[in-house]
Amino acid sequence: MITVAEHFDLPALDRLRDLWRDLWWKTPNASFFQSFEAFDRLCSQAAQGERPRVFVVSVSGRPVGLCPWVEKTVRGRLGRQRVLTDGDTERGLSRGPLGTNPRLTLEAVREHTERDQRWDRIELRHVEIGHGDGTHGNRRVDPAESQGTLEDSRVLIECHGDWVRYLRALPAHIRERYQDSERLFETKGRLECLRYRPEGTALHDDDPRWDLYGEIEQAELQLGHEFERHDLLRDMHKTAASIAGIDLNLLRLDGRLIAWSYNYRCDGRIEVERLRGAGEFAIAAERVLLGRMLSDGFRRGDESYLFDRRGSQTAAGWQTGRANRYLRVHYPRQEIGRA
Repeated sequence: MITVAEHFDLPALDRLRDLWRDLWWKTPNASFFQSFEAFDRLCSQAAQGERPRVFVVSVSGRPVGLCPWVEKTVRGRLGRQRVLTDGDTERGLSRGPLGTNPRLTLEAVREHTERDQRWDRIELRHVEIGHGDGTHGNRRVDPAESQGTLEDSRVLIECHGDWVRYLRALPAHIRERYQDSERLFETKGRLECLRYRPEGTALHDDDPRWDLYGEIEQAELQLGHEFERHDLLRDMHKTAASIAGIDLNLLRLDGRLIAWSYNYRCDGRIEVERLRGAGEFAIAAERVLLGRMLSDGFRRGDESYLFDRRGSQTAAGWQTGRANRYLRVHYPRQEIGRA
């Protein structure tokens, strides 16, 4: 028998912490943004009128899955509407269900919420990993999970094999541009690539390195890229450091920052939030940082790199596939009214 229980306030969520972590680690292709800590930070900084709605799915009394969603009230042509959604579309690509069988969990919760009739609209997004025109062996999922409107598509690089073989398999013009960029900086001065990846509080390695964060923040501001919601980003940065969830990459030329990548990570899966360069050779600097970051990632045994929209432009041609997010919208009250 499948049952669904709902939890809707922060104290109730805290009681789910251990179960949440257990299900998170069992989730295929889990993301940092699916962690309890990330959801807790987002909820504590949520806009007025947004409330957590977490659904736990059990089979024969044993919890097997969890959906961390959010309820909010929006104004539309028909007045105020209650909307249930799987989260802010700008923070992280994957906010799907947790557990070993995300599809079963999703369908159980969807059926539960549609029968409930409390919500006017249910907006769900999810990711299809490894779909597209990649050349290094894509992973596909059941096409039934892809029904909906394509909302976002980003470059995905899967680290199969070793760096040398991966580099050789790239299109010739992509490989040559990268190698030309490396040679360019050989003539410009001393190039240093720094990577910082703490292993978390459990291993007494959770220093947020505010000096590196501040260096990236200042470079972003100089480019005119405002750090939206400074308080949330700083809180999230500290939280991510505590659970081995950040990955910082800085490329310096004679001590001056010329490219950087701010990433979140989860068990070898890297989500690139910002990959940018600065100065006269910004594009070349981005290419060099990308190449060195991936080379080091292959050496470390990383599983994959998923890029934000801006980073997807830099990494175009390097991909092994694409991660696609689809929007599925349900109108429970209307559907039940027609039944």
